[in-house]
Parts: sequence; structure tokens; C-alpha cells
Amino acid sequence: MTCEELKNLIASGNNEVICKQFCVFPNQISKYIESVAHGSQKYGYVLIGVVKEKSDYCLCGFDKSINMDNIVQNALKQVRVKTEISYEVCNVEGRHICIIKVKTCERILEVGSADLYKMKEVLREVLSACVKLQANSLYYGATEDQRNDYIRDILDTAGYDVKDQTRRGLSPNGKGAGEVDILIKEKDFPITIIEALNLNSLNTAYLDKHIDKIYDYDTAGNKFNIILSYVTVADFVTFCEKYFQHIKIYGYPFEMTSINENVVVDNISYSDIKIMKTVHNRNQCETILYHVCVLIK
Repeated sequence: MTCEELKNLIASGNNEVICKQFCVFPNQISKYIESVAHGSQKYGYVLIGVVKEKSDYCLCGFDKSINMDNIVQNALKQVRVKTEISYEVCNVEGRHICIIKVKTCERILEVGSADLYKMKEVLREVLSACVKLQANSLYYGATEDQRNDYIRDILDTAGYDVKDQTRRGLSPNGKGAGEVDILIKEKDFPITIIEALNLNSLNTAYLDKHIDKIYDYDTAGNKFNIILSYVTVADFVTFCEKYFQHIKIYGYPFEMTSINENVVVDNISYSDIKIMKTVHNRNQCETILYHVCVLIK
């Protein structure tokens, strides 16, 4: 890039141009890249060795002994957004400048406030039902279906339109309709699917099967769905750590855009109930999968 091209870029009015006098930390550079990737124009730029003041600029450059190629490569490994990136280290007016060109991401329709309120409302009721389940000794050695019936009855009492064993989508073998554990509807429209399972250890194959079921059954693309795990283990903390690590690397059918290992509902939290969530880009719409792990005595 020539000095004139650089000057035109800075003066172009593109708001997605970040100029930094000096930056050799890959984690900082990756954050700058992600920032411009979410811009409103087709491309954004991160310029290292350049200071911008209003429409003017100053070439500061960086020492040629710095291995900027290695630094930028490490930064690219830390970028968490799906985008196209190119870069060049060039000499402009005798100064070493690094120019990183970033294609902005496609826009994702985020979950609206009304849907967020509905999620919070349903999660709170599920959390309440789980607390009651933990306190009821009749369900300490119960089957998955028995526990599901208990949760369903409590949600039904709370005023939700709850269906169980509803036939939707595809069964795991793909030969017929599947049977949803719990389906919550509102005015005849599906709101969320709850897929539940008993776990006495982190059986990843069994967990994967139930995650897959969620996406097989959710044929419309709900704003959120729930995996509900009834857990009977001696070390709940270690179990949850392994669970989180697994869902972080799981091959979801829709791109995972973020993950949270500690979701708190209405400032209510318990040591023996853990809520995690993964956020996904499903056909340019944000959807959420909640993972609720409940320790059963």
C-alpha cells in the first residue's frame, strides 16, 4: 500500500478503521479485528503503526526487528468471529506499517426483548421445578420419564401449555417422527423444547444423542431450547467442568457464536444446579440452547 492509498483510506469516512501506534499483543489485536468485523461497511481495517487525528494521520511505524507476521498469525487464531481476513506488513515513507483488512460479518438478528423476557420466565419456572424435584425423595431413584412427568406437571400447574411425548420432526434413526420429552406452547405456537436425560457420569455419547434430538425435533427454529440433565454423581463440580468443556467443542448443526458457563436467573443460584448456555447462528437468527444440570441425591 502506498502512502497515498493509506491517506485515502483514513480520510474515506469508514468508521471501521482502528489505528494503533504500537500493539504487539495478539489478544488485543484479535479484539480489534472482532470489533471491525461487526461494522456496518463491507470491510474494516486495523492499522498498526499509524495514529489518526481527525482526518489527519501520523506514521509512527514499529521496529523492523519485531516479527509482526508471527504476532498477527497468533492473533488470527484467537479471533472468534467467522470472517475473511488478509494482512500485509509494508513500508510506507520508510516506516513499517501492518495493515489488516477484515470483511464484516453478515448481520445476525438478535433475540428481541420480548423473547428474552419469555426465556427468563420459562427458565425461572424450570429452575423452580428442579428445586422441588431435588427435595422430593420419591424421585431420588426415579426413571427419566418419571422425573419428566413431575417437571411437566409443575409447569402445567404454573399455567403453561405443556405437551409430553409429542411427535415432531425426525426420530434419531430418521425413519419416523420423534417423541419430544416436553414441549411448551403458547397460543398453539411452540415456544421451547425440553429434552431430558439421566446421567450418572458424563456419558458424552448419550448427551450428544439428546442434543441432536433437540435439533431434529425443532423444525421451526425456536428462540431457545433446553437440555435438562438429572445428574447423580459424587463430584458435581468436576462433572460440570467436564460438561462445559464438552459442549464448548461439540459439533452443533448451527455455528456457535458464544458460550456462557454460569447463567444466573433473577439473581437466583444454587450450588447443586448449574445452568450453561450456547448461542448459535441459525439462518442469520440468534438462537439459544440452555443446559440445566440438576444434582439429584
